[in-house]
Amino acid sequence: MKSIKRLVLGTVFAICTIFLVACAGATTKDNGTYVYEPAKSLVKNLLEKQQGASSEQLDQVMDQITFKMSLEIKDTQAKMTILAEAFGNKKEQTFDLKANQNNRTLESEKGGKDKVKYSIEGDALILDVSKLDSTDKETAALFNDAKFIKVK
Repeated sequence: MKSIKRLVLGTVFAICTIFLVACAGATTKDNGTYVYEPAKSLVKNLLEKQQGASSEQLDQVMDQITFKMSLEIKDTQAKMTILAEAFGNKKEQTFDLKANQNNRTLESEKGGKDKVKYSIEGDALILDVSKLDSTDKETAALFNDAKFIKVK
C-alpha cells in the first residue's frame, strides 16, 4: 500500500511539473502575425500634414486609399510590412527586425539605439513609441494608438 501511494504521488508530481513548464513557456511566445489598419480619419490627417493636401480634396479620394501594416514575430526574428494602396497603385515596404520576446522589444536587425517596447493584451499587440526619438511626429502618432490584432 505504501509503495502504491508513492507511485501515485510521484505520478501526480510529474504531471504537475509538466503543466507548470508548459504554461511558463506559453507566456513568452508572442509568435504570430499581427495586423493593423488605421482609421481613415487618421490616414487623412497624416496626408493633410505630410502632403499638404486639403481636407476637401482628400474627402473625394479617401475611399481609394488603403493603408495596412503587419508585424510577424517568429522567435528572435520579426518582420514589419507596410502596404499602401492609392488609386490602384500598390507600394509595399518590408523591414527586418530583431525580437526579444522575454523583454518584449523590437529593434532594427542592423542594430542601433532605438528599441521599441511592446505589450500583448489578449490578441492585441501594442507598440510603446513614447520613448522613441522621432522627428516625424505625424508618423509617430500613427503608431501611438496602434493595436495590431493577431491573425488566427
